[in-house]
Amino acid sequence: MQPRKPNEQEKQELIKFLTTEHEYIYDWEPYGLDEAKQMVEDASIAVFDNHVGKDTYDYSGKVMIVVYGSGDLADSDIFAWRKSEANDNTLEMYLCRRDDD
Repeated sequence: MQPRKPNEQEKQELIKFLTTEHEYIYDWEPYGLDEAKQMVEDASIAVFDNHVGKDTYDYSGKVMIVVYGSGDLADSDIFAWRKSEANDNTLEMYLCRRDDD
């Protein structure tokens, strides 16, 4: 399983995620649009299209790992995609793990 760089659509999804409120994330503060764009531009991002979980309930699908521009590995996020609650034919990005402490 080889990673690739994110395409423009994935970068836009990440920017949208960073600038939107998310009630399920404790202590989340959305970023401003310009700040989010710069964060994505400065980040090291790897996309894995076909991650396969090892256990029955593990996630299988596209995964994106983001290490933000600070270079500190603690300043990183892992995202995946799931079916949208609004429309079963679309996928939406969600945060799997945040490590910024």
